[in-house]
Amino acid sequence: MLYITTALYAEARPFIEKFSLKKKNAISNLQYFSNDDINLIVTGTGLMSAVMGTTYLLSSHSIQSHDMMFNIGICGAKSSHFTIGEAVICNKIVHHDTKRAFYPDILFQHALQEGSLESFSHIVDLQTDLHLESDMVDMEGAGWYYASSQFMSPHQLVCIKVISDYLDASHITSDQVTTWIDNQLPAIIHVQAALSTIIQPKKEIFNEEEKRWLDNIKTQLRLTVTQYHKLNQLTMQYKIRTKQPLEWIAPYATMPIVSTKQERKEIFEQICKQCLYT
Repeated sequence: MLYITTALYAEARPFIEKFSLKKKNAISNLQYFSNDDINLIVTGTGLMSAVMGTTYLLSSHSIQSHDMMFNIGICGAKSSHFTIGEAVICNKIVHHDTKRAFYPDILFQHALQEGSLESFSHIVDLQTDLHLESDMVDMEGAGWYYASSQFMSPHQLVCIKVISDYLDASHITSDQVTTWIDNQLPAIIHVQAALSTIIQPKKEIFNEEEKRWLDNIKTQLRLTVTQYHKLNQLTMQYKIRTKQPLEWIAPYATMPIVSTKQERKEIFEQICKQCLYT
């Protein structure tokens, strides 16, 4: 089963029309559509709306290990590194207020760009005096991920954002939103198909030597449990996405044991960055 959340009806409309989704009864202001294979809910805008809508959708069903959860919607970008109307897969999602970061497991190959997303509790525009940590901004992604992760594993979750503006959304119309999403529908469907081929029980990703490297890095960097889990997530994503061995990580496995938390932080961030952007 494919589950989808959008913040706006204009974002949901291409899916409703493409897959002949029928409107179902839902609670409050939530709009709920489905067929035999897809359940879609329009949550409304904002972090809390995303949490509530996602929780309602997933708690209403018996979630299986082969199910998938997609969050689709428009977002702002802080630079022209991305083009208007382009679809981007989020490899990192940050809750701006709490600084908590989430890392979806991107274990499939795709042709889209990847980028980081920062979710705010308010509208962000050119007049906002903020230091943006991520490539893109929205108001739902972190709420969607947090709620979804209570029901599904990271490899079942996909967040795709379509660039609508460069922090100036005042001119955007609902018809434009629908057109942007509709234009990216083939790419989104391709991602769904790619994920569906690997979402069955996981095959062994790392060979024995790579496992030793990762274990040694845990020791040499004195990683916490959370950091070690993140290391495994990101290196797994890297290997599946690039189909390349992890030989570049071997030097980190033989380096001297770090002596300070700052040294650990710097080296760990270096490894994470190479996993995401290589």
